[in-house]
Amino acid sequence: MFSNQMATFVFPFMIFKAISNTVNETLLGDYFLFLSLGVFVTIVSDVGMGIGSVKLYSKSKFKLEYLFSWVLIKLIAVTLFFQVVFFIFPIQKLNLSLYFLMYFSIAVQSLSPLWFFQINENMKLYAIAGILGKTINMILVFTLIEEYSDINYLVLSYLFGVTITLVILSSHIKTNLPEKKYRKKIKLKHLENIIKSCLTTYYSRVSVAFYTTINLLIIGHFGGASAAATYGMAEKVYQAGQGVIAPVSQVLMPFLHNKPDTKLFFKTVGLFLIIFLSGVFFVLSFSSEFLLFLFQTKNTETLELLKIFMIVSIVNFLGVFMGYPAFAIKKDIETPNITVHFGLLAYFVSTVFFNVFYGFKLEHFAYSLLTAELSVLFVRVILFSKVIRR
Repeated sequence: MFSNQMATFVFPFMIFKAISNTVNETLLGDYFLFLSLGVFVTIVSDVGMGIGSVKLYSKSKFKLEYLFSWVLIKLIAVTLFFQVVFFIFPIQKLNLSLYFLMYFSIAVQSLSPLWFFQINENMKLYAIAGILGKTINMILVFTLIEEYSDINYLVLSYLFGVTITLVILSSHIKTNLPEKKYRKKIKLKHLENIIKSCLTTYYSRVSVAFYTTINLLIIGHFGGASAAATYGMAEKVYQAGQGVIAPVSQVLMPFLHNKPDTKLFFKTVGLFLIIFLSGVFFVLSFSSEFLLFLFQTKNTETLELLKIFMIVSIVNFLGVFMGYPAFAIKKDIETPNITVHFGLLAYFVSTVFFNVFYGFKLEHFAYSLLTAELSVLFVRVILFSKVIRR
């Protein structure tokens, strides 16, 4: 799974570098917008079914019919949310082929049944399929980008990659069904049970999706693809840092849930914080060279944004570990879900404040994200300090 996580961040940067070599900032901006649109729609369209399926299976209530119910509700939700978000935050140079390429890419990506492989404890195959799909996507981009510097071909390459992944996963599911005899029935009760089991977690994921991915879509809508590229280059470095944090947090949370140990928690966080701060210091020390190597740019605005994002990444690091891992010590996973709503509120207030009173500037969106992350961290520290004293 770690190898898949690495591929998720290493391969995209190789693709970004290939696009940057075309010296087409608009193309890079459009690609950033497509990726953000995909992440946002995938999360929002989940309606809790991925998480809910895992919970129901662990309670021995899982039925194979849920798989067909999940596919149906996913397709309906993706179609609905894609229409809404796409037309609110349109990509420039829209044409019919690009519209359908983007829709099918996001739809196929969202149908990747991570939860099915989690409950059947077969994450190795899921990781292999993911890496293979990303590799094919990267190879196609490298092959096509020099001759066809067009967003359509980039999205088409992405579609090929996620389709290969889905075909592999679907083939495995078909040949390794937990029930040999099953009915392809879709029952509303199944959908209701799944969604009800995890609405709190779903709402928290939507809140986080809003204040972490919506910035680029807003910038693309009002500032165009060039502005999206300027902001997106710095944001992608920040997101890579998040990708480094996530696996550690995901491993630490269940461990602390089973073996609560406050001292171990603080020692682990302290150790990884030192390592993480070293990485941040390295990026800040060679920020110009870093951006030139990754994106072939000396854009001073991107450089200033990167510095802000490095501060955000430190706050995000602390906020992540003060979330599920910290509260796992008290076997409490609901409180971290609630705290992110404070971040969403802070994000909306700060975004309106900065842009209304100080005008439309890219740095204001980075400051809004910083405000959201600070709010989440502050609330989590206060609540954890109260809980730990009990």
